[in-house]
Amino acid sequence: NQSDGSGAYSNSSSAPYSTTTKIPVINFVTNDFWNVPKRYILPSSSSSHGTSSAGLVNVYYKRYVIKVNYGQSLLNDIGILSGCQILAIEFEITQAPNSGYTDFNNYQVSYKNLSSSDVDTNPGNTGWTVALEPQSLSFYQTGLRSFYWGLTKPIIYTGGTLSFCFAWGMNSGGWNSSGTTKIFTTDSSKANMWYERTDDPGIYTFASDATTSSSNIPFLRFHLGKEAF
Repeated sequence: NQSDGSGAYSNSSSAPYSTTTKIPVINFVTNDFWNVPKRYILPSSSSSHGTSSAGLVNVYYKRYVIKVNYGQSLLNDIGILSGCQILAIEFEITQAPNSGYTDFNNYQVSYKNLSSSDVDTNPGNTGWTVALEPQSLSFYQTGLRSFYWGLTKPIIYTGGTLSFCFAWGMNSGGWNSSGTTKIFTTDSSKANMWYERTDDPGIYTFASDATTSSSNIPFLRFHLGKEAF
């Protein structure tokens, strides 16, 4: 309710109320790093990709490079504004790779800021900042998987399009039709993804080409350190 009249409202006010869909964003701040404010795509828009489709833990091919653009309108809708510091990202594994295929070598995560008009433009192979140095990772269980970089290496979102690159080398077990993560689909003005994959020996990095488009956008949760108001 609202009024230009004199007086004060309280939780016992009996005046009739009007409903609105414009819900305030409230952050509950604690000293616990694991409970920093989080922003994520609305769960109602999410699903899971197939076991032979490109994804962040998929092993249908032995190695992948995946590049994703998250558009300004999508990020702003979930409360990520220019000036935000992102301390970590999470993705959700819906089916872990089968036993014997859980070990990923030289897994690297990189990011870059692009202009808002570039949301549907391939982010290319230059200008990336490495957030997670290449390392061996094991994805052996379902649920949330977190990438934390600590307060010394936050992602600074400057507005516009925010791009991520997930790339790795040969899977230790070879290839297998398994390994899926939560995804969402949206129109190209909000998010886009490109990838490449192969069974040939080698290591993908952010400098590798990713030219095959996909509508299976990784569902990420963003942990914020500093928010913009």
